[in-house]
Amino acid sequence: MKLIIPESGSLVKRGRKIQIYGDQEINEGIFIPNLYGVHYLIGVDILKNLGLNVNLVKINYPGADGRILASYPSFESTISNLEKINLLIDNGEIGGNK
Repeated sequence: MKLIIPESGSLVKRGRKIQIYGDQEINEGIFIPNLYGVHYLIGVDILKNLGLNVNLVKINYPGADGRILASYPSFESTISNLEKINLLIDNGEIGGNK
C-alpha cells in the first residue's frame, strides 16, 4: 500500500470514511454457482444476493418453462461484481401454446 488516510493504527469514530490508496489490483471475485435447471426466479434472487447484475435471455426450448439453461460467464467461474451475468432461460416449448 502506498497511502492510508488516516494512518494505520489510528483510532477513528464509527461511520468515518477511511481511504486506502495502493498500486496492487485486488483480484478477488464472486463465484458463480451452478444454477443449471433451477427456476430463473430463484437463480436471479441468488445472484442478486451475491451482488451481481443479472440479464435474462429467453428462448423457446423443450422442457419445463423457466429453467436456467446456461450462463455467460459460465457457471462455476469467478467474476467481478461490476460485471453483468447473462442467464439463458427456457421460455417454453418450441411450437407450443402462444
